Amino acid sequence: MRVSRFTIKTSKEGRDLQFGMDPMDSITCNVRALDVQFDDGSDDQIFACTINDNQGILGGLSYNIDLSEDFVDDNMDCISKGECYVDIPGGQVIDEEGAVPSIAIPAGASLAVFDKSESEPGAPQSRKLATTGINPVLVVRVRTNDSNSAPSRRALEGAIYGTGSGALTNSMKSQYEVCSNYQFSFSPVTGNSNVDDGVVEVSIDGDVDGTDIFSLTNKMYQAADSAVGTSLSSTPRHVIVSEI
Repeated sequence: MRVSRFTIKTSKEGRDLQFGMDPMDSITCNVRALDVQFDDGSDDQIFACTINDNQGILGGLSYNIDLSEDFVDDNMDCISKGECYVDIPGGQVIDEEGAVPSIAIPAGASLAVFDKSESEPGAPQSRKLATTGINPVLVVRVRTNDSNSAPSRRALEGAIYGTGSGALTNSMKSQYEVCSNYQFSFSPVTGNSNVDDGVVEVSIDGDVDGTDIFSLTNKMYQAADSAVGTSLSSTPRHVIVSEI
């Protein structure tokens, strides 16, 4: 898994906000590195803490998390693979209006790290990603007040699945099939009237401009979850959100 790049249209001064915190006994989340680029041309690396709280939100909810340089250096291998899971005793979820959704780590907390790519099969922390077979995919096209996903619904269908009027010969599906010697493939999810050939279109309140990546991502997944609910006949193993 390569580090993702996002563009965040906000000022650096707006990143540090004071707000209340909601304590929890313990938080376990998937930690990923994000390279971000600000509208003034500067860039930075931040870390996302994604929690799948089993409440049905597609992809889980993501929060900003501040990690020490030593922690990052010691665990960058599993972070870069997307397989680094961290247990945070006494972690605090910060998610209030006008604030960047974040996880606060208590002073002196001892973090337990699990590299799930190295977990034994059947272990409680094991999450084996499929490497063969046909994997259902849901593609989410997003509209906001000030922006739409640039590719059309048909262009996304053609680029991902290689079907429809915008079909590409070298689609994502065909490339994965070739690279896996036809042992791994994708299929569009079905079973919901809002999903057309594996693509669902959703609208979220607010603007992209001035919204942090964590609030924006969470709104995208919540909107997609509301659009499809549990009515899909095939549960997506992968969710792709089109850039906006």
